Amino acid sequence: MRKTKRQAGISTRHKIFVIAKSKTAGITLIALVVTIVILLILAGISIGILTGENGLIKQSQNAKTQTEIAEEKEVLDTATVKAIAKDRYGNLQKENLDNELNKSVGEGKYTSKETSEGIEVTFTNSNRGYLVDSDGNIEALRNPEPTPEDSSLAELSQMKYGVIEVDFLNKKGYEVTTTANEPILKDGMKAVYWAKDASGEIDTENPANNTYEITSDDGNFKKENWYNYTAQSSSTENGGSSRWANAMTIDGSYYVWIPRYSYRIVYFDTEDHENEYRAGTLTEDDALKNGYITGYSDARGIVDSDGKRPTSVSSTTAISVNDKKLRTHPVFDGNVDEGGWDSKLTGIWVMKYEASRNDATASSGGSGTIPKSVPEVQSWMNSTVGEMFAYARDAYNRNGELNIILNSHLIKNSEWGAIAYLAESKYGRNGTEITINNNNSYLTGNAGDTITASPSSITNAYNTELGMRASTTGNIYGIYDMSGGATEYIAAYYNGTTINELINNGGTFACKDGRSDKYSTVYNGTTIENNYISGDATYETSNWNLDYAGFVRLEYPFLNNGGENSQTTLSGIFCFNFINGRGAIGLSFRTCMAIK
Repeated sequence: MRKTKRQAGISTRHKIFVIAKSKTAGITLIALVVTIVILLILAGISIGILTGENGLIKQSQNAKTQTEIAEEKEVLDTATVKAIAKDRYGNLQKENLDNELNKSVGEGKYTSKETSEGIEVTFTNSNRGYLVDSDGNIEALRNPEPTPEDSSLAELSQMKYGVIEVDFLNKKGYEVTTTANEPILKDGMKAVYWAKDASGEIDTENPANNTYEITSDDGNFKKENWYNYTAQSSSTENGGSSRWANAMTIDGSYYVWIPRYSYRIVYFDTEDHENEYRAGTLTEDDALKNGYITGYSDARGIVDSDGKRPTSVSSTTAISVNDKKLRTHPVFDGNVDEGGWDSKLTGIWVMKYEASRNDATASSGGSGTIPKSVPEVQSWMNSTVGEMFAYARDAYNRNGELNIILNSHLIKNSEWGAIAYLAESKYGRNGTEITINNNNSYLTGNAGDTITASPSSITNAYNTELGMRASTTGNIYGIYDMSGGATEYIAAYYNGTTINELINNGGTFACKDGRSDKYSTVYNGTTIENNYISGDATYETSNWNLDYAGFVRLEYPFLNNGGENSQTTLSGIFCFNFINGRGAIGLSFRTCMAIK
C-alpha cells in the first residue's frame, strides 16, 4: 500500500522547513569557506607586501638606512666645513675635523684615519664609513659583510656554469649607478667612436654599419655618441649594441675603457639552467628552490647555495654594495695583493688589440721598441715576459723618464679578468662566446667565421661584420684578440720556483721581494683553489666554455692568457696556461693604463 506523506513520518510543513534549513546551512558553509579563502589570499598578499624582497618592511628598512646615511653625511659635511674654515690656508686637517666631530657626535662615537686619498671616518653605531677628500667632498665607503659560516665542502661541486652580474659604481665609491664612469683622457689622448658616415651620426639599428672613424678633434664629433654601456637582453651571436668607450693615444694606439664596477657570479648545475636564468625565464628564487643554483662568488667569497663558505676558499674582500652582495672588482680598489692598484680607480684603459711593434706591418713584425695597439699588423712576439714587462712600462716615456700620468704597464691577471667579466656580462656579449682570431700570420683584430675556426691566412678584418664578432662587444667598440691570435703574457708568476728561472725570463719584475705590487701579482702555490684571488679569471671561471685552465707550477712559473690561433680548447677569453717565460713565435702581450 502506498504510504501517505504523514505515514512516511514527516508532514509537508515540516519537510519544507527542513529543506529550507538545509539550504540555509549550505550557503553559510560555502560563504564561510570562500571568506576563509579570501582572507588567506589577502593575508598572503599582505605578508608578501610586508616581507617580500621589495616589501613594505624592506622598503621601510631601506628608507631608514638612507635617512641615517643622509644624517651622517650632513653631520660630517658640517664638521668638514668648520674644520676647513679653521685652517689659515683652507686645508682639511684631521685634528680640526676630529675636534668638530667631538663637538657634534661625541668622543668614541666615531673613528678616523688619514689615507693617501683623504680622511676616512667611520661611525661606531652604524659601522658605516665615509671618505672626506682634500677638497671636502664626501663619499660612502664599503660596509663590511659578515663572515659566512664555513662549510664542510672542500670546494663547490659545480662551478662550470655561471652568470656574471655587473653593476657600475659611481666615481671611486661604492654607490651603484646605471651609467658607467666617464673615461679619463690625459696626455694628448682623444676620444674615438665609429659612425655610419662623416656626419658623426651612428646607426643604432644596425651597429655593424658604424665603421667611419670619428675623433674628438673632428668638427662632427658628438660626445653623446662616444660610448654607451648598454645592457643586452638576448644573444649577441650576430653582434651587440653596447658601445664601450674608445680612445687614441698620441702615437695612434687604440685603448678601451673598463669602468669601475661591482660583480657577482651565480653558479648553476647545468648550462640550460644558466641560460634560462640569463634570459629571465628562471628566477633566482625558483632556481634556489629547485636546487639549480650550486653557489655564488660574491662579497662573501665563494659560497655554496646556502651561503656557506668552503673552508679551503676564503676571501679578504668584504664589500656588499646591495642586497645581492655584489663586490667591487679588485682591479679598481687599492689592495695590490688582490690585483688592485695602489689606490682606488674610476676605471682602466686597456689596449684594444694585442701589442705590436711601432713599425710592424701585415707582413713583418718590425724591429721597433715602442708597443702600439692597432689592427691588421703582426703581433709583437719573440720577447721574454721580462722584456715585455719593460717595454710596456716604457711605452709612453719621454727623455728616459717613466710617464706616471698614464702609468702604462703589462696587463695583470686581475685586469684581464675585469675585461673578461664585463665581456661575459649583459654589458658585453651577454654569455655569448667571442669568436677566435685564427689568423695564422698573427694579424691583430682578425676573426674566423666561427668560434672554433681552424688557423687560416684568410680571415675577417676588425671592421667587417664577421670580424666584429671577435670583440668583447660583438661590434667595433670592443676589445679584440682576447681569444686566439697570439698567446698573451701576463704580469703574474709563482714565487716558489728558483730565483735563476725568474731572473732569466722574468727580469726585474719577478725578482723584487716575492710580493705582489700594483704592477704584478704573485702566487705562492701551484694549486689554483689555494691561490684564489677574486676577479682574476682563474679559479672563479675555470674551464668555462671548455677553455683550457693550466695554473703555474715549479718549472713553468709564469702565466699566459687567451690561448693561440687554434680551434682546440687552447683558446678563449677564460683560457690560461703555465709557461716558462721565454720568447717565442705565438707569444705576445697587451698593456693597460691606470690614470688617476
